[in-house]
Amino acid sequence: QKGNPSWLASQADVESKKAALKAQELARYPRVDLTGSVTRDDQQIGVNLSWDLFNRNASYGVTEKAAQIVAATGRLDSVARMIDETVRLSLITVRQSRGEMETLRRQEQASARVVDFYRLQFQVARKTLIELLNAENELYSVGLSRVQTEDQMLHGM
Repeated sequence: QKGNPSWLASQADVESKKAALKAQELARYPRVDLTGSVTRDDQQIGVNLSWDLFNRNASYGVTEKAAQIVAATGRLDSVARMIDETVRLSLITVRQSRGEMETLRRQEQASARVVDFYRLQFQVARKTLIELLNAENELYSVGLSRVQTEDQMLHGM
């Protein structure tokens, strides 16, 4: 999961939301500013304290940022579950495809032997051309099924 781009993007989104929440919380605290000025005749240093006590928007902003973190964490969990599900489905597909490929390989060998027997029987007029062509068609359809199953397995990998 940790190498998946979707998971990394979701993780970065969660971290971004956490940083935004921290900045929003710090904006609610009092600010202390140190100011100074120097002239030829005078030197002054001042401390300025400002605190916005009646700003309800700041507390709503903090609540909103916290809700955004919860939503981003939910999306991160969803991406993690989707990655796990994809991995499991891929493993199932590969396992099933391997079994099917073995069966189709054996069926292809058997069909090839049938085609050879039908060809011999056609030469001695025991089988018709249609029967020989049907056997070859079955051989090619089994080969096509094997190639499609191999493609499914590669897609699963």
